[in-house]
Amino acid sequence: MFWIRSSILNQQGNPLSCDCRLSWILEWLKIKGSTLEDEPTCQSPPLLQNRTIRSLNQTDLEFWQEDCPKPCDCVCKTEGEDVFTTVDCTNKNLNTIPEKFPLNVKEIDLQNNDITSFSGFTAKNWLNLEILNIENNSLSTISLDFSSSMKDLKLAGNNLTRFPLNEWNTSSPLQLLSLSKNPWICDCQAWEFRELLVKYQNSIIDVQEVRCNSQGKLANRIIIQLQKDEMCPNFKIEKIVLIAGIAAFVVFLCLLCCIYRKALAALFYTCGCGCLKNTEKHDYNFDAFLLYADEDEDFALNIIAEGLETRNPEIKLFIPTRQIFLSSSPVNIESSLADCCRIIVLLTKEFLNNSQCMQLLKTSMACSIQHSSRRMIFVLLGKGNILKNVDTTLKAIINNSVCLRCGEILFWSKLNYALPKKMKVKRFLDEENNSLMHNEVSS
Repeated sequence: MFWIRSSILNQQGNPLSCDCRLSWILEWLKIKGSTLEDEPTCQSPPLLQNRTIRSLNQTDLEFWQEDCPKPCDCVCKTEGEDVFTTVDCTNKNLNTIPEKFPLNVKEIDLQNNDITSFSGFTAKNWLNLEILNIENNSLSTISLDFSSSMKDLKLAGNNLTRFPLNEWNTSSPLQLLSLSKNPWICDCQAWEFRELLVKYQNSIIDVQEVRCNSQGKLANRIIIQLQKDEMCPNFKIEKIVLIAGIAAFVVFLCLLCCIYRKALAALFYTCGCGCLKNTEKHDYNFDAFLLYADEDEDFALNIIAEGLETRNPEIKLFIPTRQIFLSSSPVNIESSLADCCRIIVLLTKEFLNNSQCMQLLKTSMACSIQHSSRRMIFVLLGKGNILKNVDTTLKAIINNSVCLRCGEILFWSKLNYALPKKMKVKRFLDEENNSLMHNEVSS
């Protein structure tokens, strides 16, 4: 090294800062034959100003005195070309954190005092501070407002009951944290603290010793081993209530669906869910026969027939008056009833009092018994109880059939759903013939 090969050193005119970086000069002067050609003096720190280097010892250079809080010990250390200080305030009977520290402080050790809070101490002011040890004090609250240089924070052995989660930054630079030997409160409010311990357990050096305080059912339990229903006793009850509520809602929903299943099926079918209804294979020439009394003809044609044909252009209705007008040959109404897949009966007081209508109704019901019990569709029109004076046999047939009251909710959807989703036999036969022809050509 340079100072080994040279025995004379000239430092004249250099503004020397007398700190641990000059320790090598004192070591160099100990070597026999090594001398300072001039008498260089210290320009800083203020306490060593104008002192000659020759008059200094290692203690003067290593113990940093500028801004060193009393009664702490500040030591100067080097790291390459950088110089920093460590402050030792252990066992000094302090009840507050000193407000003043060297600007280049890197480590502060405040162990074994009686400090109760961070009052007056702002850690982010010390831009080089990396290690803060406040273990074994009387802290009841803490602040996590640190500079980005902070790496180690030791808080074990205090009176902390709550962790300041609102100040915790997920991008915190902290690499080591100690939290044991504190009377942590373990309740539902502390569940987030427990989750933080689990998430950062690799950085918390004493995580397996972070325990609940000595009170209650969870006394001295390791926090990261606790379950939520242990920390939140009401959570289990809330969970049961929630499950019961959901179950009750599902049952209620199922009950509604069961009660209004026909209306819902009609609604979804009208909205395009054709899978809710099977396609009917039949050879009827008409989808429905519209049966009504002469007094109700205007309503039957302009409301029911027009409403159905407007909403479903493909529907083919047999309307006696219209069919008689269109047909070139006499129309047998009774035989026409058998040629219709459904029979829509516009049931009014006038209809019930018309003997001819009632005769046609009996004929249509006889056909329905032979073909399908769900063939009849009754549409009630008029105020009051129309079926009050109807005989029990007819009333039983009406109750066992599709029965709608004109104007009720989803009337048209329900009526449309009651009509056949048709696929005529002719179509099946055509497809079968086409298939046979295709096979013959292939062979």
